[in-house]
Amino acid sequence: MNQLISVIVPIYNNEPYLERCIESLINQSYKNIEIILINDGSKDNSLDVCKKWKKNDNRIIVHNQQYLGVSEARNKGIELAKGDFIIFLDGDDEAHPDYVQKLYNTLIQNDLDIAVGCLLRIKNGQPINKGEVTDKIQFFDGKNIQMKTFERNRYFYMVVCGKLFKKELFEGLKFPKNRINEDESLIYQLYWKSKKIGVIDDYLYLYHYNSDSITEKKYNIHRLDGFYMLEEKFNFYKEKGLDSFANKTASEYFSQISMVLTHKKDKIIDYKDTIKKAKEFYIKDRKDILQKARLPKAKRIFVILSYISFKFVKLYGLLLKYALRLKAKI
Repeated sequence: MNQLISVIVPIYNNEPYLERCIESLINQSYKNIEIILINDGSKDNSLDVCKKWKKNDNRIIVHNQQYLGVSEARNKGIELAKGDFIIFLDGDDEAHPDYVQKLYNTLIQNDLDIAVGCLLRIKNGQPINKGEVTDKIQFFDGKNIQMKTFERNRYFYMVVCGKLFKKELFEGLKFPKNRINEDESLIYQLYWKSKKIGVIDDYLYLYHYNSDSITEKKYNIHRLDGFYMLEEKFNFYKEKGLDSFANKTASEYFSQISMVLTHKKDKIIDYKDTIKKAKEFYIKDRKDILQKARLPKAKRIFVILSYISFKFVKLYGLLLKYALRLKAKI
């Protein structure tokens, strides 16, 4: 018997895309789903769209709340979920017709805790990363999949969308309040709690680039939330005795802070305040980076030189940008 699966959709001012999103769920080949629409204080007509679709399909649950952010919207969805499994879809994206069915089959047939599908990125109506798919499944445990979160093409390993989770994995865990990078703050912990994870080579989640998304806008002070995540991730790995992953996290921290300092003034909103806060983050964490992490030699030298001047941090960022451009040309 097919088990109930809870689909959680956080919604904030998604009116232009919401019909497409909901319709893709209504038309899923796997029918035993509850569709939990969390309207997070939308100022447009998103709530009306939700209510309209609820009249047409009794699998839809609409929860309306004041604006609390996507983390709290997802947390509410998990709280309301009655299924044994949880899957996410953002209100401006859409699902392949077999999104739920394929992930469920993969999970059940292989005794998984998490089933992962690929994300198809769509910009201006056109896919930008579509390639051949094989339907092959790669298997990982909760430790070795952590390496995937450090790879260059890591995006779909770092988000909760495009994945089917056993609900029990969320026990004791919540998305962090009032923070972007909420996916990255939780996903590595969900992986760690998993005994077996399967990644299927098929595009099941359709990610639409949206100019209103915070990740598509100019750099701003809220993007620095990512450094809270890196601090937590570093401490998590150290506590678990996963020093190699802790070292990679510290290395990534320094690379990202150096890249922030290379941004031109016209590329950052509230430039002075954002750069000031970035420097405060780094000064607070610099000692731990040096004492508790094993960095590549060149990077360690630049961290030491940063005690003399922040110009060395910026210089590292400029060298990193140059190296990435060269790698892209090869």
